[in-house]
Amino acid sequence: MTIERGLRSRVRHVIWAIVLPALLTTGCTTTMMPTPVSFHEGNADPLAGLPPEDQRTDCEVYLITNRALSGESDPAEFYSNDRSREGRLAVATIDLAPGLRWDQLHRASVAENRAENPVPRLTKLEDLGPLWSTIPPVPGRLIRNPETIPGDTAPAMRFLKEVNAKLTPAGTRNIYVFVHGYNTEFAHNHEVAAQLYHYLGRDGVFMSYAWPTSRSTWPATPTAARSP
Repeated sequence: MTIERGLRSRVRHVIWAIVLPALLTTGCTTTMMPTPVSFHEGNADPLAGLPPEDQRTDCEVYLITNRALSGESDPAEFYSNDRSREGRLAVATIDLAPGLRWDQLHRASVAENRAENPVPRLTKLEDLGPLWSTIPPVPGRLIRNPETIPGDTAPAMRFLKEVNAKLTPAGTRNIYVFVHGYNTEFAHNHEVAAQLYHYLGRDGVFMSYAWPTSRSTWPATPTAARSP
């Protein structure tokens, strides 16, 4: 099987796309989003059946981004607000309730009025490298077959391996894709993504497409709002 075909076959089970309006992701709230009504009324608790290994306050969001590298080591500043000509793959770890235990996070996740109000934080970012098929080609060279594009395919294969590893044990093929709005910050976007994944019962794999944008008074400026 070719790499290109392998990529298609591994992502053919993407069944949900969550594209939220900018108004949802530009709020100033940093605490955990409100509990869904059906949860605090006792009609549903998607977290009740989580296996022990998933009963933790942090979770992973898989990233595809065309933000340029910044040279910073801080996870929140690892990528700049500039556009890169290549796409990169990464894994973000978000702690939904720093300083709290799983049982405390679980109670907060199904309560209408919380005893604790967690503040999610992006705590780790592992950049896997560029997606080889997005690396700019040699000027004047026409690429007819992605298999012939020069570049290291290891980042893509590792990305797929990690995604498959999360899908197999759960017996699910659900992959959720989140696309943030404009006038937002990188860290906050993925803290929101992690909360959505959490309230979906941490089922399957949650991915985020992180395109270059930042908070700005003028959302139409070149660095503040760029279409994906």
